[in-house]
Amino acid sequence: MARRSLEALAAQRDDLEAALLDLKKPIQESLDLHLRGAGVKGHATDTASLGYFMVQVSEAVKQIAKGMSGRSRWSHNLVSVAPSPGSVRLHFEVPPMKALQADLRGTEVASFDAQALRAMANLLVQAESAAESLDAAAQSLPVPARTAVRHIAKTIVDSHWKFDGRLEARGRPTVELSLSEAGAQRLFRAATETDSDVVPVTLIGECDGWTWSTGTMRFLAERQKPFSASVPPNLQQEVAQLVSVPGNKVVANFLATHLSAAGTNRRLRTSYVLVSIKNEPMTN
Repeated sequence: MARRSLEALAAQRDDLEAALLDLKKPIQESLDLHLRGAGVKGHATDTASLGYFMVQVSEAVKQIAKGMSGRSRWSHNLVSVAPSPGSVRLHFEVPPMKALQADLRGTEVASFDAQALRAMANLLVQAESAAESLDAAAQSLPVPARTAVRHIAKTIVDSHWKFDGRLEARGRPTVELSLSEAGAQRLFRAATETDSDVVPVTLIGECDGWTWSTGTMRFLAERQKPFSASVPPNLQQEVAQLVSVPGNKVVANFLATHLSAAGTNRRLRTSYVLVSIKNEPMTN
């Protein structure tokens, strides 16, 4: 009764909306992973590998957040919370922001760390589903983050792990995810330096579909085949809104990663990551 009374009071006061949001769900973003596979015996696994895996996840999230912020320094803000006993589980959380600016009160604001954890989870889902956007998503990461992701993938393969998990965040659907050794191998290849050429591309077309779990959109470009593109967390809400309007013409800027066979000019595939998007200007 006391909680309902507080919620009713907050609903009538703009200055309490942010506090109410934190009260309901104080964690911005959380990633829960349940390890399985040949490398897990009963409810135990190698502590050295597990510790290294956790360090590299923290490093990847830090470096992705640092790249998003544009700053030269960034601290480790990811925390690991002990889950329920009885299995080999890892639970990563991004604590709530300490304060919201007055002009942002009452809106959903995700910190760079929350966006980075979401980007990491999206990358895992893309790897497991062999998404065509995986290469561009991995190659678009800052080099230190890509190195950490490569170490994460190699640790999973070497430890013979696979896992199920979920990503939860305020104001967003829960993302169920899994990663097998085969998915980890795809992630390792995508995060490894390859013969690639990254070029900016501007296309006019339509957003034909959106998938929260992978952070990807289906794009119907004029005068070329449709393709799936990886969407950074800071653009995901905008893309989800554009997809809700059928037939809406947009101008989208991408980074296209052209992968070639080692030592040759033979193109193997092209992968896209979204940089910016807006409605096509109306012409008379």
